[in-house]
Amino acid sequence: MMKRRNALSSLPTPPTPTTNPPNQYKTNLPMITLNGMVYTNDSFSIVTRGLALGLIQNGCDVAINAWPNGSRSLPIEPKVKKAVRKTSDMKIGIRISHPNSFSALSAYKYRIGKAYFETNLFPNIPPNNWVADCNKYCDQVWVSSEFNKEVCEESGVDNVYVVHDGFDPNIFNPNGDKYPLPFDDDTFIFLTVGNSQKRKGTDLIYQAFTEEFDESEKVGLVYKSYAPWAWGAAKYAKPGRIYHFGKVIESETGPMLVDSSIPYNQMGSLYRAADCFVLPTYGEGAGVCCVESMACGVPVITTNWSAHLDYCNNKNSYLIEGERFERAFEGLDWQGEWIVPSLDQLKFYMRYVYEHPEMVKLKVKQALKDAQKFTWKNCAKEAIQKLSFVVPEVGNYIDFNVMNL
Repeated sequence: MMKRRNALSSLPTPPTPTTNPPNQYKTNLPMITLNGMVYTNDSFSIVTRGLALGLIQNGCDVAINAWPNGSRSLPIEPKVKKAVRKTSDMKIGIRISHPNSFSALSAYKYRIGKAYFETNLFPNIPPNNWVADCNKYCDQVWVSSEFNKEVCEESGVDNVYVVHDGFDPNIFNPNGDKYPLPFDDDTFIFLTVGNSQKRKGTDLIYQAFTEEFDESEKVGLVYKSYAPWAWGAAKYAKPGRIYHFGKVIESETGPMLVDSSIPYNQMGSLYRAADCFVLPTYGEGAGVCCVESMACGVPVITTNWSAHLDYCNNKNSYLIEGERFERAFEGLDWQGEWIVPSLDQLKFYMRYVYEHPEMVKLKVKQALKDAQKFTWKNCAKEAIQKLSFVVPEVGNYIDFNVMNL
C-alpha cells in the first residue's frame, strides 16, 4: 500500500494562482436588467440604485428599466445614470417591487423578483396573492433577510434566496460633515428615519421621549420622514425639542410634509449629527436605516424582531423585546401580524444610551465592524452567487472571502 506521504507527492502540481485582486469577481454573465424605481427617495429606488452600483462595481454589465416616478434632477451616481440609458438584452430581469407586479418579468429569459414585506405571513389570499405571483412568474425570489426567507417558505413560496440590501460607504461612514440641526451644541439628539406610519413606531418614539425626558434635560428628537407618508410626524414638532424635516402644506387630503430637505447622498451627515438612532419598529422588510446608522458610528435602538436582525444583534445594538403580536393593518392588506415593541424597554434604552456614553462606545465599535459586510458591493456578490444557481452563463469563479455566501 502506498504511504500517505508518497500518495500526496504523486498528485499533479496545482496550477499557478491567478493574479486577480482579492475579492474580485469574474463572471460570464449576460447583461443584468433591473426593473424598478430610480428617481425617488423611496426605499425601492434606493435598492435599485444601490444594487445596480454594486453589480457594476463587481464588473457586471447592468441596464436599468427605470419607472417614471420621481424627479430626474435627483443626484444619482453617474454609473447608475449610464445604466438607465442602456437598452436591455432581455435575458436576466430583476424586478424590485411588490410581487403583484412580477408579471412584468414574463418577457425575460431568467426572471428574478426582489420582494419586501414586514409581517409573519407572506400574502396568499386574493387580491394580494403574492405567493401565487412569485411561483408563477419567478425563477427565483430574493428577500432581504433570513426572517423574510423563513416566512416566505412557510407561506409556500418556492426558490427563495437571501440577497441583503446594503449601503454606500461613500455616503454612510463615521467621517465628514454633520448636518446642522436647530439645537444647542450640547444637546443629545435622538434620530429616527422613515415614513411615519404606525409600523415605524413613530407614536412610540414620541411617547417614550416625552415621558422619559423632561424639558430641563438637554435632549432633542429629530424625525426624518418621507412624503407622502410624512405628514404624521408633523404633529409631533415642538421648537427646540422635537424637529421634523420638510414643509407642511395643505392638500385635498389634509396636511402633507413635503420631503425636500436632504438629498439622499447627504443623509450620512444627518446620521453623524445624531447621538442615537431609534427605530421601535413593528416590523421591517429590510431595515436598511439601521445599518446606515451603524456605518456612521451611531448607536442603534430597535426592535428584536423581523428583517433588520440580519444587521442588528445584542453585541452591536440595543434590542427592544416585543410584548405581543397584533394584526397588521396599515397600507396593503398584509394578511399577517406584526409585533408590538415594549414601550418601557424603549424608554429604558433611550435613558441608558443618554447616560452611559462610554459603555455605548463598545456597541458602536462592534457595529462599525459588522456593518462593513453589507456594503452594496458585498451585497451584489450575494446576488451574483444566487444568479449562478439558475443562469448557466454565470462563471464559476466566485471569491467567498467577504461574506459567508
